[in-house]
Amino acid sequence: MKKVRWVVMVCMIMALIGIGRVDVKAIDSDSGDGFLYFENDDGTLSISKYYGNEETIVFPSVINGKQVTTICLDYYAYSSWERDTVKHIIIPEGIKSIIAHPEKKYNGGAFRDCYNLETVSLPSTLTKIGDYAFSACKKLNQLVLPENLTEIGEAAFQDCHSLEKLEIPDSVVKIGDGAFFLGWLKYVPVYTNAGSYAQNYFTENDIPFSCIKHQETVAMPEIPATCSTVGRTAGELCTICGTFANGGETIPTIEHTVVSGSGIPATCTSPGRTPITLCSVCSQVISGGDVIPATGHKPVIDPPIPATCTLPGRATQGSHCSVCNQSISSGEAIPATGHTIVPGEDIPATCKNAGGTKGRCAVCGEDTGWIHFIPRQKHKIIRKYTPPTCTQCGKTEIYCEFCKEMYIDENGGHIYIPQDDPPLGHKYDQGIIDVKSKKKILTCTVCGEITYTSIKNSDIPQKGDILSKAEASYKVIKGGLTGGTVSFTGTRSSKTHIIIPDKVTIDDITYRVTAINDNALKNNKKAARVTIGNYVETIGKRAFSGCTKLKTVTIGKGVKTIGAEAFQGCKKLRTLTITSKKLTKVGKNALKGIHPKAQIKVPAKKLKIYQNTFKKKGQKPTVNIII
Repeated sequence: MKKVRWVVMVCMIMALIGIGRVDVKAIDSDSGDGFLYFENDDGTLSISKYYGNEETIVFPSVINGKQVTTICLDYYAYSSWERDTVKHIIIPEGIKSIIAHPEKKYNGGAFRDCYNLETVSLPSTLTKIGDYAFSACKKLNQLVLPENLTEIGEAAFQDCHSLEKLEIPDSVVKIGDGAFFLGWLKYVPVYTNAGSYAQNYFTENDIPFSCIKHQETVAMPEIPATCSTVGRTAGELCTICGTFANGGETIPTIEHTVVSGSGIPATCTSPGRTPITLCSVCSQVISGGDVIPATGHKPVIDPPIPATCTLPGRATQGSHCSVCNQSISSGEAIPATGHTIVPGEDIPATCKNAGGTKGRCAVCGEDTGWIHFIPRQKHKIIRKYTPPTCTQCGKTEIYCEFCKEMYIDENGGHIYIPQDDPPLGHKYDQGIIDVKSKKKILTCTVCGEITYTSIKNSDIPQKGDILSKAEASYKVIKGGLTGGTVSFTGTRSSKTHIIIPDKVTIDDITYRVTAINDNALKNNKKAARVTIGNYVETIGKRAFSGCTKLKTVTIGKGVKTIGAEAFQGCKKLRTLTITSKKLTKVGKNALKGIHPKAQIKVPAKKLKIYQNTFKKKGQKPTVNIII
């Protein structure tokens, strides 16, 4: 310990008597490459000025054969270059000091206020960084202090906010005030070794620091974050510098679990509360929850009340709250007077109720109970049997002749309820057939009830009902057991040949297929061939529109109408065979977009008529109508 103190004292004495001192021997000379210099007493050189405008300044180590040992730029000596221009500084080996100009020392700071300076390369020969040397170099982020450095001047790195880490070597034995100050208890993040001068300086001046090599650590457990406090991961805490050697990262607070509460209105006696939102975990109020003062009573006068037979009265006036009805002043109480009993109504006794003479109050008329009591009489029991019918159970009824109460004995007690005999059920004859209604009529031989049964299905499809057969669907045009007709509405079949039949039988009822609905097979991408039955009279609008794979269509003998756009977009349709001689109407664009070389085959006797019927229905002129 004494040896360390001796070394420190020697270094301080040497610093005081001349280490780093620069004596001016001559006026400044120009190096010819942007630098002014002067010669020191020992024959070495000091650079006193730079007048270039480069972003990167590389200081010379030798000028005219003489060693440069000092950089002592004057803070106000930047007449030929802007301090804002420089971004990078390279100081070569051999230079020992960076200090203020000896003649203008009060200005301080060789590179002070170089706001855009980012990196500085220092030589291993550097021993001194003077006062304010890099003060306010706000963008300086890369700097390594050499191992031979012994002195760091006052405010040397003040306001260097971009320095994220600065290691102080063990060789440093002097640090000036505010060397690392960033303002309001903030400092440049500094690192040093335990037991060094720098460590003692930082400790004595309450400057936070971290050890370069943590020698003494203790394990610290994880502290979970809550919604109101940050947490911390587990890690190893250095007992010397108080920083974590590893781990110890901050865990941000978790979000509040927000719940809402409705407001509580104030009452006469209790305060209320405005609507509130708060955290259900930490109970922190997020918004609302302000106290609403109690409103206080609103008294009204209660006049005196005379006593009655059953209720006490009030001799003097009282008061109560008109809002909550709470009594404020009860007044002087008067006790109830009690009843004045006299004989009342005579009630005869029955098998249901007791009888006698009741008393009543002569003042208020209230019933006061029996004066003379007659017990309830016995029941007169009747037993009655009703035999079963076709639909009704057979029953044995036991009841009182007078009060009609069921299933009791003469004293009113409940007795066993006899089980009902089951209904006999209908006994129908063979029945007769009603030809008109197509029904079978059955008659019960016991009670004469008539019932009907269907010859086939009881539900005969009606007009508009949708029916299905295999994968095809149909819509009823005309219902009935016979003579019914339907229209084809579509199919779920993936077959390439679609057949729309003459007739279809569904649930034992046969229908003629007389129409094809609008859009029935629109945009069907499977059908290549369609055959239309002979009872079809109408092909609906867009019935086959967009059937892009359709090549051949055969239309039966009954077709009278082909709707608009019926085959529009059937670009592969080349053969359309019409066997019907009843066709009278073809809708607009019915054939638009069919194959340009398509052929429409028609009956010979209808050639000329059908040529006119199919004229300008959207097909290309190259489409032929032939027999």
